[in-house]
Amino acid sequence: MILGDLIRRNAKKFPEKDGVVFEDKRLSFKELNDRINRLAHALLSCGIKQGDRVAILNYNEPRYVESLFAIWKVGAIAVPLNHLFKGRELEFLINDCAAKVLILGEDYGKLIDAIRPQLRSVEKYVCIGLGRQEMESYENLIALGSSAEPQLNLTEADLASIVYTSGTTGRPKGVMLSHKNHLADARNTVIEISLRPQHSILNLLPFYHTGGICIMLRHYYVGNTQVLMRAFDPQKTLETLEKEKISHVFLVPTVVTAVLQVPGIEKYDLGNLQMILYGAASIPLEVLRQALKVFKCEFLQIFGQTEAGPCMTILRPEDHHVEGPPEKVKKLASAGRALVNYEIQVVDDTGNDVKDGDVGEVIGRGENNMTGYWNRPEETAQALRGGWLYTGDLAKIDEDGFIYIVDRKKDLIRSGGEFIAPREVEEVLYTHPAILEAAVIGVPHPTWGETVKAVVALKKGRKATEEEIIQFCKENLASYKKPTSVEFMDSLPKSVQGKILKKDLREIYAQKKD
Repeated sequence: MILGDLIRRNAKKFPEKDGVVFEDKRLSFKELNDRINRLAHALLSCGIKQGDRVAILNYNEPRYVESLFAIWKVGAIAVPLNHLFKGRELEFLINDCAAKVLILGEDYGKLIDAIRPQLRSVEKYVCIGLGRQEMESYENLIALGSSAEPQLNLTEADLASIVYTSGTTGRPKGVMLSHKNHLADARNTVIEISLRPQHSILNLLPFYHTGGICIMLRHYYVGNTQVLMRAFDPQKTLETLEKEKISHVFLVPTVVTAVLQVPGIEKYDLGNLQMILYGAASIPLEVLRQALKVFKCEFLQIFGQTEAGPCMTILRPEDHHVEGPPEKVKKLASAGRALVNYEIQVVDDTGNDVKDGDVGEVIGRGENNMTGYWNRPEETAQALRGGWLYTGDLAKIDEDGFIYIVDRKKDLIRSGGEFIAPREVEEVLYTHPAILEAAVIGVPHPTWGETVKAVVALKKGRKATEEEIIQFCKENLASYKKPTSVEFMDSLPKSVQGKILKKDLREIYAQKKD
């Protein structure tokens, strides 16, 4: 089976069922598959061959879904581009993957026009929406194409996607994921989440992020309706959950916090909501307590990274204890245990398992792991060793196999000979009654090398001082771990997924001495 078979199969089994919903537009699985096939034949007529790269620059909407599956059906490689990037950043990605065709939304036409002379590999530009000079019209291509299934000899081993990492440690790297990698991830999560055809998903993660793709694929694996939104809005999210009778939604912890602040949240009918999935970080205990009371559904955490396709571990609903014995409640601080069909180990610098409670690097093994980095053999060899993916995440593992992420290797703060994990300090900050959001970073210090800085956003109507917050941390942490300074912001910088961007905070404060 290849990825295109998911839509073909759903069109046969559930022809009249909504395949994708966006604002006032609804496409059945049959309509969706017909349009995908038409676009696939159009790509073939444009000269696209197996293994060619086709880049996509757009926000989440049905034609993005069509583009991905059309690319996969002809054996080409989809390259989703971050639509928040500027021209210089996009130029690097498009040239790095040597895209032959670029499919773009009309909102990004001027942006691409400005860099077209520098895009060496692109032979055709396909514009979604209003046409632009010297660009093919997306809808014209759809109208001219055949709705028959493309007949190509493709296998699961064929490369399906190049998904670029965020580039927090340098220029973005293209993670190569095959049809097999994507399908393995979908199967693993379908089993763990117990998805059924009657379920539905509100997919808020952008498709340029592997999380957005994997959410779509797992739900299409069983024939679920996928509902899309152009951008996250707390109130619109609640309205959509209610209107579309959504059963499943993925929210990062900062988004859960934002939704909980919507006035009158208790008035929304969320009776169909069965599960909130989350990732990128653990949900602070106090936030989770409130969320369980408000949403009255199961919570499930998934941990992973793009290189793992992306899912590696899962904290199941039965492990979400906010009350009870400490040994059970403490599991909430973990990222759970390995998913079905996936193996996890925590190892030292020599590759040997660490003892329970000791810190080591998380490594994982499974069919969802990437095939490597695009045109980066040395980085590939460093990340993939002996069949294992070396993640760069530091963690502890307990006697029950639960993984406790300490931090990324690069995020550890080294202060006066001591190593400080920002996550540990952040967990304390989130228990302060006035704090809505918190991030901890290391900043330069002339004596200690680095010192701890907390950056916080306060809840509406609440007040707190720098001295008060530092004292609060001192009372709950070893003194060397407490922040030496606190900065207040109205809102912390976040990615489109809602993940707090510590990289941006480091850049802001890197030159400031505390």
